[in-house]
Amino acid sequence: YGDNAVGGVINIITKVPEEGFSGRTSLTAGSFGRHKEQMSVSGGRDGFSMSGNFSYDSTDGYRDNNHFRAKDASGRLSYDPTDLLKLHVHFGYHSDVYGMPGALNENDYVTNRRSASNPDDNARSDDSFISAGFESFAGDYGKLMGELSYRRMSTKSDFPDPFFPFLTENDIETLGFTPRFIFDRPIFDRANTFIIGSDMYRSDLTLNSYLGVFSPIPTPSGRDTVERKSIGFYATNETEIFERVFFSVGARTEKVKDELEQIGLPANIVSLKETVKSRENAVSTGLSYLYAEDSALFFKANRSFRYPLTDELTELDLTTFTTVINSDMKPQTGRHYDIGVRHSFHRRFQGRLTLFRSEIKNEIFFDPIAFSNENHPETLRRGLETGLRFLVLDNIALNANYTYQKATFEEAPYRGKFVPAVPRHKTSFGVRISDLPLPGLSLSTDYTVVGSSYLISDQANQLGKLGRYSLLDAKISYRKNFVEVFVGVDNLLDKKYAQYAVAGGGGTTRNFYPAPERTWTAGVEMRF
Repeated sequence: YGDNAVGGVINIITKVPEEGFSGRTSLTAGSFGRHKEQMSVSGGRDGFSMSGNFSYDSTDGYRDNNHFRAKDASGRLSYDPTDLLKLHVHFGYHSDVYGMPGALNENDYVTNRRSASNPDDNARSDDSFISAGFESFAGDYGKLMGELSYRRMSTKSDFPDPFFPFLTENDIETLGFTPRFIFDRPIFDRANTFIIGSDMYRSDLTLNSYLGVFSPIPTPSGRDTVERKSIGFYATNETEIFERVFFSVGARTEKVKDELEQIGLPANIVSLKETVKSRENAVSTGLSYLYAEDSALFFKANRSFRYPLTDELTELDLTTFTTVINSDMKPQTGRHYDIGVRHSFHRRFQGRLTLFRSEIKNEIFFDPIAFSNENHPETLRRGLETGLRFLVLDNIALNANYTYQKATFEEAPYRGKFVPAVPRHKTSFGVRISDLPLPGLSLSTDYTVVGSSYLISDQANQLGKLGRYSLLDAKISYRKNFVEVFVGVDNLLDKKYAQYAVAGGGGTTRNFYPAPERTWTAGVEMRF
């Protein structure tokens, strides 16, 4: 649930600092001037604990104007005044500056793949957040949790030109409160977990645009603002209805209100002032049967939704080169079905197979002709995922994975066409060897094959496919006591390929983002 989540969610929980003091530091170097320095420390005593993480990452990049510099810092403070109450504060900051070399046309992609089509375009961002939360335990009555958060993200994108320069400044502030209650206790001697909660957010976006007309200096040309208020309520329950048979059901409802305003500058003319309200509901059900140790059959069905992100509501007007608000965007909804099996043939040999089907309505796409985000009436994704893992010896493991996916448009104007950037086939093989021939020595290799797919934004499938590519990556490391050293090579076979390609020129040209050829990294990490 939530922004950009379709049919699933990943919950990232930061590690809680432990008693005592510990830390680690690492240095990494690599191709194209890459270097990264990291340090983390943590400690705790008598119910109080704290941790901090710091890093700097820098690279000149594979292509011209492909540099990237990033700084990160984060920390967490925790205090447990009693066995029944836990308090924490989590905070972080990220900043980066980077070049935007742009996509290459077909000729430059072949003859000069490391060049930049936009040698001066650049951007920077600053992102900071702070959150404070609690966990209150009520014995057999469950656990109450809550978190209050604030985040501010600012981005600046600069597109210099001697005659028509363009610049945007984007600022988003988000305030959130997310309380929830968890009851994790058996009912009638059957395992049961019940969760109920709410997500309340307010986001304010301000997008300022600047344009130069026959001048290298851009001046204010427009201001767009989006004020979003959302509130969602959800509940989910998983219970063991029979021995080794589990049933889960959940529901969520969310209401969103967007206040949209568009102002033309320097005349300060309000060209749009509109309020858009919507409500969406999601449900999920699941059934699983643990028929043997490490083996299960399962079935899941759910309805999902995704509201357009606040910055997806803004777009570039190619007639005036100013940003405007697309108030016609609708929420994306979907129905998803999964059925599968996870089977342990032997303690050293496991396999899995999942069949899936996703029916998406009003899917959000970027239209290269209108140069805006649009809703497509209906798309369909179906396929299978399968995997095998074989533990040859206690320290030698083999794994293989395969995904087949067919994604198509089901309604006009692209009915019967394939969804761009979705390869039909993807296969991977991996080997992990540890403590051979020396204790502490590890080797890993991965071979990946990604099938062909249509170009991003080529909904009409008229520009041909981005070709299939394969990659071989390898890494070797050695750990002794508190020190680990490693060397890794990506794209060991030195293949020339593009992971992404887009339709340009109003949907008439093929443009490529070339990926690096063989690259290496090496580093050392020390723990204390």
